[in-house]
Parts: sequence; structure tokens; C-alpha cells
Amino acid sequence: MVRKSYKKEESGMHLRVLIEDDRVETERADGMTFGRYSWSAFSAFLEGPNTFALYLNPMQFILVPKRVMTSEQQREFLAVVSLKIPSKGAGEWKSPPAASGP
Repeated sequence: MVRKSYKKEESGMHLRVLIEDDRVETERADGMTFGRYSWSAFSAFLEGPNTFALYLNPMQFILVPKRVMTSEQQREFLAVVSLKIPSKGAGEWKSPPAASGP
């Protein structure tokens, strides 16, 4: 079983992302669960320079900051996510297209 926990501080609140064998959970440091998602709920993931993004749909995603993980944890996280969201799309951040003409 896979169980990883990553913390993020946002607006003075500590958040945790728990990576389980069958799901992803987000919760506050006090243990209150924000969300529980089966892996099948994710449509894609992206790796950016500073974060991983797990997409539920084009407008909703879970960001996991790399700064809260060691290099080894980042590799493990990417390996798990690649297995759990295999053919649904993956990639890296792309720069937005340049604005065209007036």
C-alpha cells in the first residue's frame, strides 16, 4: 500500500495531501478532510517547475508543491501518479500562447 503525506501552508493554514493506494485525500492539519477522490476521478496530471497538478477537470485541480518534498519523494510521487493516471494525459507546464495582433 502506498501512503504518502505532503504538507502545504496556505493563508496560515497547513494542508496535507495524502496519497493512498486507492485514493487521494486533502485534509487540514487538524485532520478535517477537505476532499476524498478515487484515482479514476483524475483526468490528467502535469509537472511544473515548482508543483505537480492533479486535474479533476480543466478548471479543478490539486496542487502539490515540490518544495515540501525531497528529490526522492518527488520521484516517488511522480512514479505513483504515472501509474495511477497512466493514459489519461500527462505533461509539463507550457507557456501560454503569445497574444496575437491588435
